[in-house]
Amino acid sequence: MITIRFDDEDHRHSAPYFCLTTADGRRVSLLDFHEASNLVLVFVPEACLDCPRYLREMASRGEEYAGENARLLAIVPESPDQLHAFHNDTMDLLFDPEQAVRREYTGLMAPGLVGEHDLLCFVLDSYGAPYACLAGSQIEPADQDEILSWLRFVGIQCPE
Repeated sequence: MITIRFDDEDHRHSAPYFCLTTADGRRVSLLDFHEASNLVLVFVPEACLDCPRYLREMASRGEEYAGENARLLAIVPESPDQLHAFHNDTMDLLFDPEQAVRREYTGLMAPGLVGEHDLLCFVLDSYGAPYACLAGSQIEPADQDEILSWLRFVGIQCPE
């Protein structure tokens, strides 16, 4: 995976707003976490065969993410029927069938920097400001360690 770091100017602005539906029909928005939790947004590309495995691996480290005051949100294009029985208590699964939210977040980066088949892991602070995005074809344990490092970095920042 590659790491894209957002600069200080980006930290002054919230990432794009979203309001998406969960598998159980709840509506979840960026504002639901405002000043409460840092966020890791995992955008899953269409037709990603290994993505349920990656999501389970991330969710298995849920306590570490919670220890950094972070919520894991997986944003997937598939409908609940098409996502093969993925369920986890440490990660919210949100549906973006038209991938409009993914396109908005991809728009935060230079054109052509990430591909439509890349997994994207955005790290946002509790105000919704973007700090980093990891992008690539799969999530490895070292990538999760890097995400956790970004969350620790976010945690020591002084909000102004």
